[in-house]
Amino acid sequence: MKMFAASFAIAALLCVAPANARGDGRPPAEEIVFRVRTISVVCTGMCPYFGLAVRRDGQVEERWYGIVNESDGEVIVKRWSFRVSRSAAAAFFTTFAPFRPAGQRQFGAPCDTKFRDDPGVRHGLSEYEIRWQGGGAPGNLEACFDDVPVRRAVDRALLLLRLDAYGRRMGAADARRRYARCSRDLDALHC
Repeated sequence: MKMFAASFAIAALLCVAPANARGDGRPPAEEIVFRVRTISVVCTGMCPYFGLAVRRDGQVEERWYGIVNESDGEVIVKRWSFRVSRSAAAAFFTTFAPFRPAGQRQFGAPCDTKFRDDPGVRHGLSEYEIRWQGGGAPGNLEACFDDVPVRRAVDRALLLLRLDAYGRRMGAADARRRYARCSRDLDALHC
């Protein structure tokens, strides 16, 4: 009976112990959670709708989203992880550092307002959400595709992870070539 009581007490302590992402008592690793989605009237399959969680150690989790129907909302249609070098992860963090807010920040006008109010927007707008968590004060930035400084940072950051603007993996040589073009041609729509 005493053995049962001791086992129950240990199990109870484990259940009420504070949880963290690592499960080892250390604080969660710093990461940037990035998400892009397109606000559109109709999408023919070329509308970016994906998210990333990038940690400083180079671990990346990518998710592609889809809408099954309006009542169900969005669902994850594909999920996978991959690893990049620590230097690529550090460069990813550095790329977004100038935009890191203390708390919540909307860069420019909200995308849904621009989409509704601007007759020049016919097909849709990509909306970016960049969230910093773990390892410091949290921050959350929201911006639109036409907010050029943020879009340029997004393009560069994705290329550092060897991803195109739609979240698709690409070869190292192609990523380097696009990154070089992105650094030269500041007027390009996408890098």
